[in-house]
Amino acid sequence: MNEKEISELLMIAYSNHRSVSVQLKQVDIDDKFLPDIVGTVDGYQVDHVVISGEWIELEDINHVEIK
Repeated sequence: MNEKEISELLMIAYSNHRSVSVQLKQVDIDDKFLPDIVGTVDGYQVDHVVISGEWIELEDINHVEIK
């Protein structure tokens, strides 16, 4: 997903108090993605999002799914 699509989905989730599942671009030593971050969007800024109290940079997000 590109950053615009990610931003749009996060804004929809934030506006509608929906949970999201976020996959980061980071991988572990076996080249597997880290576990998804799941929770509600608590806050949103131009280049950051807060999901269940965790600050995440938009550029670090690979995929977002609204639950």
